[in-house]
Amino acid sequence: MKKIRFLFLLLLVFAFCGCQTSEQISSGLDSAFGSQNLVGQTLTVSTNDGLSGKTYLGYNTGSYFGDMAMKRVMDVEEKFNCKLNMINEPDLASQLLMHSAAGSSPVDFAIMEDFDRTLPRSGLLCPISDLSGHIDYSDSAKWGAENLLTSLVWNGKLYGVIPVSWPEYNLTAVDFAIVSNTDAIRSSGHTDPREYVENGDWTREKFAECVNDYYSKVLTTSHYGLGVYDPHFYEMALYSSGACAAIETDNGWISGIHTAEGQEALEWARKFLNVTCKYSVFHSDDPAAPGVQLFNEGLIKLRLCRTTNAFFSNDPQYEKTFSYDIENYGIIPFPTAPNMDSDYWTGIYESAANVLVFPVLSESKDVAAMIANEIFEPFENYPTSSLDKLYLDTLFFDVRDVELMSQFVANCSYSFADEGLRYVSQMCSSENKSIAQILEATEDVYQTYIDENIAPVMDSLGVVFK
Repeated sequence: MKKIRFLFLLLLVFAFCGCQTSEQISSGLDSAFGSQNLVGQTLTVSTNDGLSGKTYLGYNTGSYFGDMAMKRVMDVEEKFNCKLNMINEPDLASQLLMHSAAGSSPVDFAIMEDFDRTLPRSGLLCPISDLSGHIDYSDSAKWGAENLLTSLVWNGKLYGVIPVSWPEYNLTAVDFAIVSNTDAIRSSGHTDPREYVENGDWTREKFAECVNDYYSKVLTTSHYGLGVYDPHFYEMALYSSGACAAIETDNGWISGIHTAEGQEALEWARKFLNVTCKYSVFHSDDPAAPGVQLFNEGLIKLRLCRTTNAFFSNDPQYEKTFSYDIENYGIIPFPTAPNMDSDYWTGIYESAANVLVFPVLSESKDVAAMIANEIFEPFENYPTSSLDKLYLDTLFFDVRDVELMSQFVANCSYSFADEGLRYVSQMCSSENKSIAQILEATEDVYQTYIDENIAPVMDSLGVVFK
């Protein structure tokens, strides 16, 4: 609903933003950079876009890293003789749009915990290339690799970066992972599934075997093997089979799911959920946190879930994530199709998290970019090279979990769910038609989604990251 309202407002003022260049509205404050003295200038920063207002630059306020982020901001204020007015803006996209009617911006830069995918095409954000004197997006160790920034490009430009050198920022880039309640699995007499992964035995068949073995019913209480939101399962099956949202041909971009690989993956997923493991799967209508309470109580052994409600509590609707509620959990990869390498583990994400953006109508974009670049330098105590050790000490219980999450981050793909893929995966989970019939019925509509929403992104990647 928020995005519908945003798009409605966008139609009213798009032309106004589109006719202004960054040079026309730059602040002309470059002379301050040499002395690094901004003479008390105030910049307004949206530190989060969550409804709770309980996070600070992506961290919970009052947490260890939240305090470190606040300390970094104070140090930067002192170094540059400036003031950063940190605000909570729950609906940043709409606020940018409303202020644009007056030719202004409510903030000078922002961290968006849940990036609004409509923003790159809105004309409301400054291309990062216009700020290249301060933000070098080719530095992937600091600002994210191409696969993490896919959803931030449009029309040959990049409109945001992710400060992945800060702790936890890179992990939130992956939306989905299978997480196990390790203690519940062991206490019921079963093998930790990470053993199968380590021994090279983690296949679709072994996955189904585990899910069914974990199921039991005690009196009226069911103990499920797996908790899922069905469309997410279908989408993970696609990307773990070598399928993707779109593939390039000599005649342009076409569907990467209306293929033999796509059909095989979707048919396997449907059979897994509705036949092979019919009674062992808990099907949730909640895409944000399927079965979270049942998982915490050991009544679901495995969950396919967002990492943000797995390890972090910056979602106001699910502030107590299971990392706070259970003693031991593990990370399990989604099994690949038989045609894929058996040790190639990947993930997907449907919205980018902790994205740094600069409104095009800010009068202080260049200054803001300089300040943001300084703020998001790696923490002295936690350089990028030491993050894996930090995660093992603070988030995970086993080095195998850290290694898997690192592989997920390196291999993950933007799912294009909002741009059309969910249209197909939702039908697979709700329609009684065969997968072949669904693919035939959706092919033309999905091609329209590709032409309008996906192809411009894929073409832009070739320009931005050439």
